[in-house]
Amino acid sequence: MNPVLVQFINDNMAFVIIAAIALVGAIAAAVLLAVTTHGAKTGKGFFVATKRLAVKYTLTGLLLVVLLFGNFVLYSFSGTITLALCGSGLNVDEKAAAEAQKNSAELCVEIAEDGITLLKNKDNALPLTNNKINVFGWSGSKNGFVHQGAGSGGGTDTDITDLYEGLRKSGMEINEELAAAYNAMPYEREGWAYYKLPEGDESFYTSERMQNAVNFSDQAIIVLGRKGGETSDLPRYQHVKMTNKKNYDRIYSEISDLEELMIQKVTENFKKVIIVFNTTNVMEAGFIENDKISAAVAMYAPGSKGSPALGNLLMGKANFSGKTVDTWAYDLTTAAAFANAGAEGTHVIKANSSQNAYISNYAEGVYEGYYWYETADKEGFWDSEFAKNRWNIKNGYKDVVQFPFGFGLSYTTFSWELEELELPQYTKITPETEITLKVFVKNTGDKDGKDVVELYCSLPYTKGGIEKPSEKLVGFA
Repeated sequence: MNPVLVQFINDNMAFVIIAAIALVGAIAAAVLLAVTTHGAKTGKGFFVATKRLAVKYTLTGLLLVVLLFGNFVLYSFSGTITLALCGSGLNVDEKAAAEAQKNSAELCVEIAEDGITLLKNKDNALPLTNNKINVFGWSGSKNGFVHQGAGSGGGTDTDITDLYEGLRKSGMEINEELAAAYNAMPYEREGWAYYKLPEGDESFYTSERMQNAVNFSDQAIIVLGRKGGETSDLPRYQHVKMTNKKNYDRIYSEISDLEELMIQKVTENFKKVIIVFNTTNVMEAGFIENDKISAAVAMYAPGSKGSPALGNLLMGKANFSGKTVDTWAYDLTTAAAFANAGAEGTHVIKANSSQNAYISNYAEGVYEGYYWYETADKEGFWDSEFAKNRWNIKNGYKDVVQFPFGFGLSYTTFSWELEELELPQYTKITPETEITLKVFVKNTGDKDGKDVVELYCSLPYTKGGIEKPSEKLVGFA
């Protein structure tokens, strides 16, 4: 079935059900009327006697169906109908509205510049000095670009500045031939099946295409995309779109076989390679430690208008100041939450006589993200025999966490100096207690930049008492 039609049905199920009821009612009424009319014409007494009643009840039934269907339509589209007939009730200054939209888009770019995080910058590969760039990866294409999450993590799907357009707006020149090839791939992130992973196979990297790309520029971006959101955990497997098969050897947040092939092809052909994580969640990123990968950037999902920020940052028009908002672990199965997570659930129950429901009982409590990784480290868990055997850990925390919470590089360097600390002495700290710290931040590099001062505290913990993380972010500026 056409995927667009399937998506419409899924999004408008109540409308479809009402329409089906109306159609069935109309067909039933037509059949009843036809039967009684035919019987009356043949002279059968019963049909002659009931013809008028049949006509009466049929017309009444049809009227009720029309009223039911019409009422539903009017209710469902009341906002649109009111707007069309009565207007919004606002006197819109078109020029002012256009200016507001422009300012809004610029603000979105500024916010994205502050959030996008530099994870690696080998030998100061960034900022780029050449604005020509090849963009590899289906996730960089119009259909593959992840501008938002799902459910409450979503927003508008209209008037999107996708990744290609964002790079163009930032002044970068992309390989349009390569971009067209990715845009021509017949895939899209399909509704709630967004976890399917399309990517080019061996046949995509023809000698002609790769040579044309090298001739265009000796530098390349590889875009890796993952989408997640409300309602469903991320899968514990990979669903390969082209073959429609599931790979249980790799979790969703690892690179796929085809992405690994792409990375190999690109690093073999280009001098400067930049990984861009266009994701709503962290990924296993140990592969970026490959010396052939020059830089890595966590773009996350930049919203409908934030994508030009990527080009601005890569070209040095803006400086990175973003920090990681979660722990990036080498192996995400080390997360406490992984034990009871997954779109497939931890166990199955009967939802009704014909359907199963996939259930997960979360047991990790407060131990999510850095709460887990830092507390486990303090408790010596990563040095335990269990952890060593389970995940082949040899150097404790260092082998577990690649990028801790609050990590982020810049094109410049900073020094911090604590100038003042106001802390009540010999007083029990309560929620109303005020603690003041003044930190002097100095830019010690040769480029303009911004830094984030992060304040953590260690909470007192009583064994057997309320569970608390060993470290907690309590403020930042």
